[in-house]
Amino acid sequence: MSTVKPVVLNVMIVVATAVALSLEPSGNLPFQKWIVYSAPSTAAVASGAVAPDGLGWRVLGAALNVTFIMTISVAMTYLFVVFFRYRQEWVLSIILILGFIFFQGGFAFVLVVALHKKVLGLALDSITCALLIWNFTLGGSLSMFWRSAFHEHGDVVRTKKWCENGYLILMTAAIAWPFLCFTELTVWSILLVLVVWDTLAVLIPCGPLRYVMLAEFARMRRAEKWTMPPGIIYEANRFRLGLGDFIFYGVVAGRAAMHGYVPAVATICALLFGVAVTVVATLQSTKVSLPALPIALVLACSAYTLARFAAVDYVREMATNAVLI
Repeated sequence: MSTVKPVVLNVMIVVATAVALSLEPSGNLPFQKWIVYSAPSTAAVASGAVAPDGLGWRVLGAALNVTFIMTISVAMTYLFVVFFRYRQEWVLSIILILGFIFFQGGFAFVLVVALHKKVLGLALDSITCALLIWNFTLGGSLSMFWRSAFHEHGDVVRTKKWCENGYLILMTAAIAWPFLCFTELTVWSILLVLVVWDTLAVLIPCGPLRYVMLAEFARMRRAEKWTMPPGIIYEANRFRLGLGDFIFYGVVAGRAAMHGYVPAVATICALLFGVAVTVVATLQSTKVSLPALPIALVLACSAYTLARFAAVDYVREMATNAVLI
């Protein structure tokens, strides 16, 4: 339960963001323009201003986008392994601080804009918006990265850990938002490739994530002073989830929510069941750890496909004809 709760919170935040911003499955600005291929918008196609791309162009574009995204992901993973191998904690901390400020500030800006224009219609001036974003980002940065002797007190440690985990969940939701702006085929292709990459990176002997976990456990047994920088791992009792796990849990739920509540509910339930199965399997496994993405994403993608292409029409017909079961 301690592992499922943060996943539920993260998923709910991403789903709420997708619904509040009325994101379109065909792609959304501004992040749609940041990748190699972006499909014409639904509004432009509906108005006749541009013609829709054919299937061949969409498949080719998705392949180029997946290659672009995965190249960045793999490069960042191996860069992290190099810094970890040579104990460059200060370099990792600087990268994480800058990334945290960028994504949290951007996410706060999105929330303010959503509340201002699309949700509550609040009248917020630019100074108020700037103060909200500044305080939100600064508070998160301090809770995540500030260390002092005062933090050794028990109550302070618990409070700080609660704030740190809370902001970590918000940051993963912020990083998930760009993926909600990509085209439909691109996102699902990325998720399927990530299942393969996560499995290989954790389970094969030369996998980068396997090396990190084995090296960290070895350092812990030798009682070395090395500590993993904050903002990388979410710890829940004996089970730990990486930042990327939370991100793509939110992505699959957010994409499903764009097609209605039936795919969203089915996908979220399957996702949570997959997380629970992964936790049980990890705790009973003789290995150091198991990948957190494959089981959950495969179940979630399967539930989404069944719900969208089978259950949605069924539920719509039942609602139209007032059929109760």
